[in-house]
Amino acid sequence: EYKYTPNVIDQGFYWLIEGNLDFFRYEDGNKQDVFLIKSGPRLILGEFKNSFFDYTELGIYPRFKFNNGKSPFIFDQVVDNKVIEFFIKQRIYKPIAIQFSGEFNLEDNTSNEDKLINPAIEISWNRRAYKIALNYNFDTEVGGLKFNIFAFNFDGLGEKF
Repeated sequence: EYKYTPNVIDQGFYWLIEGNLDFFRYEDGNKQDVFLIKSGPRLILGEFKNSFFDYTELGIYPRFKFNNGKSPFIFDQVVDNKVIEFFIKQRIYKPIAIQFSGEFNLEDNTSNEDKLINPAIEISWNRRAYKIALNYNFDTEVGGLKFNIFAFNFDGLGEKF
């Protein structure tokens, strides 16, 4: 019955809450403390059973970072302190689904061209035992091929002889 997904899909409206606290210490005495909070709704409709448009997933998560201190490295400095993360996944036909995700920057000093961060697209071929996906990030101009294998009731390698 579930030909296109490895598990039963729990449909409904959910609320995600995520928090993270990081303490970075550097050899030169600099430090950076970061508190991240993200919370928002997630909606899942459909069971991935029928042939056409039988699954939709939508998530919108406002994310805030609070930073104390400074990193000695430019690449390690906390940026994008106020964003809204979003994604939408839609099943198109039988095993084919498409997903788009990104972040909308809410910082005041950001130009209109830089408001959309990390827009990415993924096209996947979904089966009960595996998933093959092509993905591409428009900001980094990096793409790839992802292959997942799903196990059924696997609970270890078994007992030793």
